[in-house]
Amino acid sequence: MSNVPEGTGDAAQAGDAGSQAPAGNVLNEAEKERIRSEEIHSAEERRYREDVRREIRREARGRTTWARVVAMLQLEPGISDEIASDPNSTNQGLLVVAVANAVAYLLLLPIVVVTIPVSIAFIAINAGLYSLLSRLFASEVPEYSHWFRALLYATAPSALGIVPIIGSLVGGIYVVVLNVVVIRDLARITTGAAIVVWLIVLLLALIVIAVAGLWLGLAAFLQQMPTVFNF
Repeated sequence: MSNVPEGTGDAAQAGDAGSQAPAGNVLNEAEKERIRSEEIHSAEERRYREDVRREIRREARGRTTWARVVAMLQLEPGISDEIASDPNSTNQGLLVVAVANAVAYLLLLPIVVVTIPVSIAFIAINAGLYSLLSRLFASEVPEYSHWFRALLYATAPSALGIVPIIGSLVGGIYVVVLNVVVIRDLARITTGAAIVVWLIVLLLALIVIAVAGLWLGLAAFLQQMPTVFNF
């Protein structure tokens, strides 16, 4: 006969089961703690970004339009955020676009009446596309108005168009560089990712232009077809 009292085996098994149960609970608690830690880190990161933007807005009060243009041309760190975060910079940016176009087309000043609204419309479209496509690389991006303000200032180098031949080329390249910088700074992504976003937008623009050109060409051909084929 066994000397083990009756029920002892069941008690031992129960004790083993009880000793194993906390292990699963500990694992679950560790997982919960990890999730809580990530949530806290994410919340702290958002608060930090908001604090930085508030500080930028505070420091930017009273800064002149010209000072911001110079800072943008010099690729001053934080200038994109400063402009984007200040609601007053919208009117300043529109002035930058108007002056840049007026200077670039100084010898053909009457066409500025057309180039200014076209430039603003182009910027407005790009702002939406940059904001949308930047989400491929960033989880959070600023609201649309921030992109629009910063991109208005990014047109400043187009004033170099006043210099014959080379001015438009240099100014155009400069504008592209500033656009990439704005994308990088506002979306908080790498320069490489910002270039990819810019290239995608350029590709979309070329596709639209090509489709529009084909459509207009086809329309013109169909209109002249009776004459060509003596119908």
